[in-house]
Parts: sequence; structure tokens; C-alpha cells
Amino acid sequence: MKRILLIYIILSFSIIISMFVFSCGSGLEDCDCDNYEKFDTVRITHVDTLKTVDTLYEVISDIKYYVQIGCFLNKNYAERFAAEAKENLNTTILMITSKENLYRIMAGEYTDIQKAREMLLYVKAKGYSDAFIRDQRGPLEK
Repeated sequence: MKRILLIYIILSFSIIISMFVFSCGSGLEDCDCDNYEKFDTVRITHVDTLKTVDTLYEVISDIKYYVQIGCFLNKNYAERFAAEAKENLNTTILMITSKENLYRIMAGEYTDIQKAREMLLYVKAKGYSDAFIRDQRGPLEK
């Protein structure tokens, strides 16, 4: 009786372990990384007016490029940094709030990546050495 119970416990345990392993996936072939959501909602605040606007971007055909010059958890620090950047760079500064409540400070918004590259060179020359180009989904170029 003990032997049957022991075999039953071992089989049950091995079935549970195998179900867990196979349900979690075993690699990149299980990842559906190429199916991006068609729309992404971001909150954009223009520093000039500090007016918040919700905008829907169509990720596939309406790609926007930004030059990110800063990112903050604290809204007051982000606003102060954005105001200083507006004075230093003399260009449009955006503050984009992410879903994770991060305040990203962007120098400009571009549909042409070449223009974003030119702005990246400009802001780095002005001392924003950690700046990089990003789109709605994430970082692209440093």
C-alpha cells in the first residue's frame, strides 16, 4: 500500500512539474514579440502651456521620433528640467507621461528620423550627453 501511494505521489508530482514547465514556455519561439499593439496611448504635456492632451498614435503608419533628454519619477523635477531645457535649447520641449508614471522630457517631435538625428547632435553639443532617439515603443539610437 505504501509503495502504491509513493508511486502515485511521484507520478502526480512529475505531471504537475511538467505542466508548469510547458505552460511557461521554453524560449523565444513561444514569444509573440512581433505583434505590437496597433494603438498606444501616451499623455503629452507641452511645457509652454502645461496642458495635458491624450493622443492616440497609430504605431504602424504614424511613427513619431523624439529626442529624449531626461526621465524623472518626480513631476516637479521633470517640470523644472523641462523649463531649463526650453531656455537652453530654444526648441519645442515635450513632457510625456508613461503608463508607469515616468515623466520623459523630449526635445522635439519628428516624423523624419534624419531630423531627429540632427536634433540629437544639437542637444548633445549643448551638454545633454545621455540624450537618445526613441519612438512610441522605446529607444532607437544613442
